[in-house]
Amino acid sequence: MRYIKAALTGLFLGILTSFLFSCAGARLIPHYDGVDPKLEPYVQEYKTLAKYHGITFNNEVSVGFTNIDQGDIIGQTHYGLYFREIDIDKAYWFNATQITRTTLMFHELTHAYCLRDHDYGDGKKYDKKNLNITEGRFKDFCPQSIMFPYELDDNCAMAHYQEYIDEMFERCIPF
Repeated sequence: MRYIKAALTGLFLGILTSFLFSCAGARLIPHYDGVDPKLEPYVQEYKTLAKYHGITFNNEVSVGFTNIDQGDIIGQTHYGLYFREIDIDKAYWFNATQITRTTLMFHELTHAYCLRDHDYGDGKKYDKKNLNITEGRFKDFCPQSIMFPYELDDNCAMAHYQEYIDEMFERCIPF
């Protein structure tokens, strides 16, 4: 009975989490066995950056390619009972720049490994329905966070790379 209660609690939390994060979904079982070899370098770089910021993770996140086919969603993090998993849209990935691939992976990895939402600053959420031109942005109008809910412009990613790297580990709850 205790195991059934734990499983139902985990499923409930996974579904609840999927409603909290727009890049998120609930999954009962993982779809991938580990990390796709094409995505492994991004995961390793992310973990190296996390260690530099004093953060270590006790769990692994699986990552793979799929056809997401849900409007403008190019990456999606799933929260399961005992796992987290990331889908990356195949078509988008193979047409993206190297910079965009990196920011997409770091964004999704920050959801999965740090349980971060689409937030910035002191944890204030970006409002996807009303993205103010100045709120949550630098003076050059680039988003203040890699957790911006839409694809980061390559110019912004290059101009604020170190700020994005430092900020993505703020408020991290390590997985």
